[in-house]
This record gives sequence, structure tokens and C-alpha cells, in this order.
Amino acid sequence: MLTVVPLLACAFGLVSPQNEKLFALLWMLCIGLLGIVVLLAIVDGFNNLRLGHREASAMISEHRVLMAQAAAEMDRRQRVAADQAESDGEPDDG
Repeated sequence: MLTVVPLLACAFGLVSPQNEKLFALLWMLCIGLLGIVVLLAIVDGFNNLRLGHREASAMISEHRVLMAQAAAEMDRRQRVAADQAESDGEPDDG
């Protein structure tokens, strides 16, 4: 982009169409460099999509692990509460 800006300024302001070779060369160079910039932006967009998909997959798997841990903890607490309720219902032999 730093190269395209001065070339475009030169193409718009300094080079006249009477100098055909320089005019055509300069405009082809500007169009080519702008095409490269657009191509790199598209590649960057696809890379961002790939990274976002990878991050989303990692977050989903982490969420599944946390949900399984929470379910196991809830099940453990229910078993402890049921055991405690059973022991409270039994008379003491003491």
C-alpha cells in the first residue's frame, strides 16, 4: 500500500496521456499492485475464518468438558444428600 499511493498520485497528477509508454506502464503497475493488495486481503479474510473456526471448536470442546464436570459434581452432591438423608432417618444404636 505504501508503494501504491505515490504511484497513484503520480499517475493522476504528473504523467500525461501524451507520454503513452510511461502512462500505460504506470497504470498497469498501479492496477497490478492494487490487485495484489486485494488478493492479500482475501487470503487474510480466509485465514481469519479458519482461525475463528478453530477457536470456536476449542471453546465448544472446553464447554463440553466443563458441563461434564458440573454434571458429575451435581450427581456427587445428590448422592451425598441421599446418603445423608438415609443416615438421618435411621435410629442411633448408641
